[in-house]
Amino acid sequence: MGDRFYPPLPEGFVYAAKIIAGNCRQDTDYLGEECPWSPDVIEGVKAAFVSVGASTPATAVLDPCSLDLGMEAMNLYAELSKLEAETGKFDVKDRIQVAKARAALLEKLLSLQEKATNIRSIREFQETIVQFMEQVLTEDQRLDFLTRVRGLPEENENE
Repeated sequence: MGDRFYPPLPEGFVYAAKIIAGNCRQDTDYLGEECPWSPDVIEGVKAAFVSVGASTPATAVLDPCSLDLGMEAMNLYAELSKLEAETGKFDVKDRIQVAKARAALLEKLLSLQEKATNIRSIREFQETIVQFMEQVLTEDQRLDFLTRVRGLPEENENE
């Protein structure tokens, strides 16, 4: 373990890597002929992002912490949009199914976005209240407040 080598990373490396990963997910030809990088750089990027843009095998174990459901849903919506644009090749039943799937996914995306916005607002409100309480109330007053808010009986009520 002590033999590990950590090369220095230039400022902005992580940001650039995230942009590259996102672009690879959205555009399977991102590292294609139009890419201005040298073949060595392109090969290195492909090796680093080998699973990016590729479908995950059903047997693969997914790490829930690394799963970005919002991004996955947006990618799926983009794929459905592309598929819908190409539905001229399909029969009417298939076109209807693609349109229904796209509409259902859009509805879910909007619902998730609304929930995320509400959660963010609640978190910001809670942080504001906690900061205010820390500035204004003593520790005993904060504990008393939290006990009352939680609806827990105070210890000395039974005495």
